Amino acid sequence: MDKGLSEIVLGSQHSGYNLVGHEDHNRSAHEKSQIGSKNENDEANRKIHPSSGYEKLLQNTVLPAQHSQNGNVQSLSRGMLTPPTTKNTSNEQNFDLLSTVEKTRRLKGWVIVQILNLGYINMTKSWICNVECMNVLPFTIFVTSDSQAYWALREWKPHLNVVLQKFGNSKSMKFHEDSYNEFMGYRVRIVDSILNTGVAVFLVESDAVWLANPTNFIERYSNVDIVATANNAGQEDKTAMAGFIFLNATSWTRRIWKELRERLDHISAAYHNGTGRTIADMGILNGLIRREGLKIQWLPDDQFFSGQWYRKPELRDIPKQPVVIQNNYIVGNGRKEERAKLWNHWFLSNSTNECIGNPCR
Repeated sequence: MDKGLSEIVLGSQHSGYNLVGHEDHNRSAHEKSQIGSKNENDEANRKIHPSSGYEKLLQNTVLPAQHSQNGNVQSLSRGMLTPPTTKNTSNEQNFDLLSTVEKTRRLKGWVIVQILNLGYINMTKSWICNVECMNVLPFTIFVTSDSQAYWALREWKPHLNVVLQKFGNSKSMKFHEDSYNEFMGYRVRIVDSILNTGVAVFLVESDAVWLANPTNFIERYSNVDIVATANNAGQEDKTAMAGFIFLNATSWTRRIWKELRERLDHISAAYHNGTGRTIADMGILNGLIRREGLKIQWLPDDQFFSGQWYRKPELRDIPKQPVVIQNNYIVGNGRKEERAKLWNHWFLSNSTNECIGNPCR
């Protein structure tokens, strides 16, 4: 998905972490006391959270069917696959998502989440081929907004964790279009529902190449609120990238994410009432991070790159091997695919049914 350079300015360092806009000295005594009362044990709170109290959501319910204990899938036919929820109530859809979160978070205590519609299915397939040698798919959840994307993944690789959360249409969207911003609001709501169970979320997108496993870096920084790649690497005041961000389920992160969701819901309501326009989520989020002074750890600029890596030879001359390169700073899925193929960063066959390589080989 396409992302641009946010205009929100973030900043400074403190106590070994990059504190984003730490403005506590400007807060009123009342604001400080409120924040302090919510976060009395803040450092203890900043650990990667397992699910807390989720079992209460599952009383007197039955989880969706899963694979057999030996991990084998009995059949590849549609009839043997776990169907998506057929009723469209939000509670039933939310249950499907949260039960999958509960199942997958047991592996790491946190989950990788990727959200897509049918317009991004081939890019998602290529990414799956890219990372399937890195042992990250067992705790990755693919949230699909339409049934076509759901079945495209489930029938292709039935072992994947795929959830249907219906929203909008199945077409590709361009950055900053109203439909794109609405989809980003939908994504924010999905992440909010997971964070509220106490499970940390590593939010990623498929328009990227993983040349090594980045989760090793994420796990080094369990005592911060957010781990992020800078969208404007090399600049002093950094902005977090939407498509590659780890959200620890601390009270600080949950609070600003809730506010982000509420703001986007309000903006969306105004848009649908004809009294306003949609707004991208990351500009608001970066502003909230700056305002609240969350602890944010920036991933190394010389190993985690935006799409500028493809444009600037000086970035490619850095001695270290890149870990992740985002395929952004370019508009349109067709152009993204062409660029990925040009750099041997595409791992899906022309038939779109087979994997043709991965970085581990």
